[in-house]
Amino acid sequence: MKRNILFLLMLALSSQAFTYDIVERTTLIEDRLKLQESLRPLGHDFYFDANGFFSTDIMDLIDDVQTASESVIDGNQQSAIDAAASLTNVWSGKELSGRLNLGVGVPLFQFNAWGIKFVPELLRVDFGLTANVAISEETLEPGDFIDMLGSDIDPIVKALIESLSVDEIVASIDDGDDNNNNLFKVLSDEAARSGDNVFVTAVNQNEETLEDIIIPQEIVDALTGTDTVPNLDIYLKADTKIGPKLAWFGENFFGHVNLYGLLRVDSLMKITSASINGGGDSFDTPTDIEETNLTIDAAVGYRADNFSIMASMDEVKLANLSEADNANNLYETPILFKLYGEMRFKPFDFMKLKAFGGIHKRAGYGIGDGYFIGADLGAYVWKDRLGIQFRTQLDAEHITLAPQFKFWVMQLEGMYKLPISDDVDGRKTGSILGVNFRVFI
Repeated sequence: MKRNILFLLMLALSSQAFTYDIVERTTLIEDRLKLQESLRPLGHDFYFDANGFFSTDIMDLIDDVQTASESVIDGNQQSAIDAAASLTNVWSGKELSGRLNLGVGVPLFQFNAWGIKFVPELLRVDFGLTANVAISEETLEPGDFIDMLGSDIDPIVKALIESLSVDEIVASIDDGDDNNNNLFKVLSDEAARSGDNVFVTAVNQNEETLEDIIIPQEIVDALTGTDTVPNLDIYLKADTKIGPKLAWFGENFFGHVNLYGLLRVDSLMKITSASINGGGDSFDTPTDIEETNLTIDAAVGYRADNFSIMASMDEVKLANLSEADNANNLYETPILFKLYGEMRFKPFDFMKLKAFGGIHKRAGYGIGDGYFIGADLGAYVWKDRLGIQFRTQLDAEHITLAPQFKFWVMQLEGMYKLPISDDVDGRKTGSILGVNFRVFI
């Protein structure tokens, strides 16, 4: 019961139905956070780099869910529904996201040939985990009761549910007694109407399980389309990249190539009324790496005295190395294109000013979603070993403020993304906090 109450409380976090693709939306959010990571060049060092980003609303959500949970009377499903409804007005249409990134680099010796400086790295290892939670509403269909029963559903019971119509369900509902309105009652009536003793026997054998699926008026309204029920989409994606990198620098032109194995797994979980009583048993979550590809990143740029421009392609799939039998990679393998330029100034010996801008594009979002402009202002002493820098940046949804502190072999940066748009695709945009810690030798 407590597990079901938790699902009900999470399901309440919704209000309006919009056209929203959580995978495509996560693609854009992740690329913007990766951009923050790329604005801190790693250099040719042995390094350990850690980044964390999260929506500021997460802690408020945890507090509200805890408060609502305390108001639930154990064993009383209606009190859980009431508590869930109390969250709806506050959290309707929200989007919560987060990302964790860890990286390690091992350099090799530099060398010059043909007038070009080559800077190889023996190994780069990068792990990234991105999560996005989207809140919406949905109507229900009779077939959603199959998901409520989980993966161990009796095949005969499943066939009977598939034959149900909304009118037949409504006809079996007793308006005067919600506690008597359950799936056993509905299927008993349907089995009797069919006149098939196989159906009658199967329903009676599963009586205890079917009685656990309560059908309150809220579910009936969602079936008939007169109302909706909360829906919580949770999308998770994890990547690991392992491989060498080679950078090169000519008199004006420069670039790099990074060849690596990309191990990827992702999962989309839909927590709805169709999964409350199933307790999540129907979730199709992967247990292995879904896909491993041989992948390449490549970039070429031009630099002059105080400006540079660079074009890059990341995550270009060269070959598939392995794929799990149950692979269902929703993210697939889209290429990230990026154009970046910057101008550098040095007003004083201890001060550095940089203006930058560019655009990034990947399948899943429009080219107008990927622009960014910004500026860094920093002051450094002790041959740049000690310094402080402050960044301001603008994109289509946020203003980003990022102070950075550098001390010899360590670097610490904070980040705050403040929303400038009210909503995107029907979801209210929120603030994002981030932190980066780096050690380099």
